[in-house]
Amino acid sequence: MAENNLGAMIMLSATNYALWKPKMEDILFCKDLHDPLENKGEKPTEKKDEEWIKMNRKTIGLIRQCIGHEVFHHVAQETSAYDLWTKLEKMYQAKTSRNKALLMRRLVNLKLQRGTVVEHTSEFQNLVNQLASIDLHFDDEMQALLLLSSLPESWETLVVSLSNSAQDGKLTMSTVKDALFNEEARKKEMGMTERSESQALISDGSRERGRGHHRNNGRGRPRSQSRGRSFKCFFCDQEGHIRRNCPKYKTHMQSSETASASASVMTDSDNDAFLVSSADENPDWVLDSGSAYHFCRDRKMFSTYAACEGLVRMANNTTNKVVGKGTVRFRMADGRSVTLTEVRHVPKLRKNLISIGMLDSMGCSIAAKGGILRISKGNKEMLRGTKTRGLYRLEGDVQTGRDAV
Repeated sequence: MAENNLGAMIMLSATNYALWKPKMEDILFCKDLHDPLENKGEKPTEKKDEEWIKMNRKTIGLIRQCIGHEVFHHVAQETSAYDLWTKLEKMYQAKTSRNKALLMRRLVNLKLQRGTVVEHTSEFQNLVNQLASIDLHFDDEMQALLLLSSLPESWETLVVSLSNSAQDGKLTMSTVKDALFNEEARKKEMGMTERSESQALISDGSRERGRGHHRNNGRGRPRSQSRGRSFKCFFCDQEGHIRRNCPKYKTHMQSSETASASASVMTDSDNDAFLVSSADENPDWVLDSGSAYHFCRDRKMFSTYAACEGLVRMANNTTNKVVGKGTVRFRMADGRSVTLTEVRHVPKLRKNLISIGMLDSMGCSIAAKGGILRISKGNKEMLRGTKTRGLYRLEGDVQTGRDAV
């Protein structure tokens, strides 16, 4: 019924009140049912009692048609449209310090990531509107600055350009939005141009190889490989194939499966063990490119744990037992919490190791510069290590956490 009479009106849920409220107000005004809310439940003198009772009931019915089941039960007994409206407002738009703090945190932490500029600015404006509805207002310049601060580092050139060109040192929302839309269009156009040029070069190369093959062997046949060769492998960084078809990736995965099998079954065979470097007995965590897995020497550091059996071969050709596997949680230097999964427990290991190769295979990016090693996933930095005595040591302590890598 709601769909037939109300078109594309959304249903109120526990998370969309800020969007639902103005849409619902528009519908009530269009249907001349806004008086019970505007008059705060009080009957106008010119209205007859029967007319007022009927209008109040119609307003309640229309609002309830646009409320989800999980919300409906909270207002099912309301007999006043105004009381129903204010109850919903108290449930989802309470002007408390806690709500203000939560919305402010969401606004400050909002970042442009994989979505479009339209989606990002829409979410930004939604948060600004929610804050305004609980009496927390930002002027136009402050909104413009907050929107600029939500851009990633790849947009830094635009941020600097806008800041330097602002009249009287003040930015406006319209100026910032126009610049964002234009920059996104430019980036898309450049990306399409680069892909088109790459496609043309690969197609020409394919035709040249096809003609040469025909001349040399006399049995050439038409081949259409330009589409496959236009892709770029994220594992070996070479064009012409994707990761799942990459020979290097397949070899890497086969070696990883072999190492995994050796860690789950107890064996004395040299072929079922894998190499791990070993040095001092410092309890620090070392980010190691030579280790096939994450290793921890202390059972107390694990947040979750399951017993298993296996062997690990050290760099000095000695072997140690793997006795368990689980997760370890860290509190990073900046206060973030990160959980490391698939960590092997090796009690006699001299140091704790975080496998860079394992993180790489899970989609993380690794960058080292100026004695700092950064492990990131998407636009989010997950781990960081500082170079000390030739080793990158993790900046963080074992704690509880949520973000898994």
